[in-house]
Amino acid sequence: MEEVTVTPPKFIGTKTLEFVNNVEGSSSIDQYLIENFKVPDLNNVYRYKGTEVIQFVVTTKGELTDFNIINSVSPEIDEEVLRILATTQGMWKPGCNNGEPVAMEKEVNLRIKTGLTESMALAQDFTEDAKELFVEGNRKFLIEGKTKKALKLYEKGITLVPYDRAMLMMRGLCRYELGYVEGARQDWMRLKSLGGSDWISILADYDARNLKGYDELTTMLKD
Repeated sequence: MEEVTVTPPKFIGTKTLEFVNNVEGSSSIDQYLIENFKVPDLNNVYRYKGTEVIQFVVTTKGELTDFNIINSVSPEIDEEVLRILATTQGMWKPGCNNGEPVAMEKEVNLRIKTGLTESMALAQDFTEDAKELFVEGNRKFLIEGKTKKALKLYEKGITLVPYDRAMLMMRGLCRYELGYVEGARQDWMRLKSLGGSDWISILADYDARNLKGYDELTTMLKD
């Protein structure tokens, strides 16, 4: 079989059609988001904290389409990040398959704290808060049987650390237990896309074998 070379789409920070010349801009998409973010003009936005994650498709012409909000901090933050991304139309080098431009998915994230963008240095703050929410969520869910309260804790945790596979796994099990099966499957598909198959071996640590969604989760991760 012939080897297939795939290169992902890349932000180049300038509007140019000279993609074949590998023109590079001076700013990464992460820096561009931070530099252009404007705090929404709402008093209550200052209580928001979390990681906004938005997925989209970069076309063969470097245009963005098919926006999908993977993790929302708030509707106001969603709107602001989408506004910024709209200004990058034509600032992308498309992904390639064996040298041929192809439409390809791309995902960006932006940490928000008290209405202001935060640097990567604050990732530890989010992680520590998420750990506390995860532990408390497990206690409510697996020990006390307070599934609805546990779900709220897991959701707060995922708002902070949307790439955390343990949090996605447990929120999915919690959702399934409450009858929100489609939401559970969405969590587990996301978990699988992030490389979640290794969680099968440690599920026993979470005392999850008797939960309604356990069998479907393990089957999904093995496939």
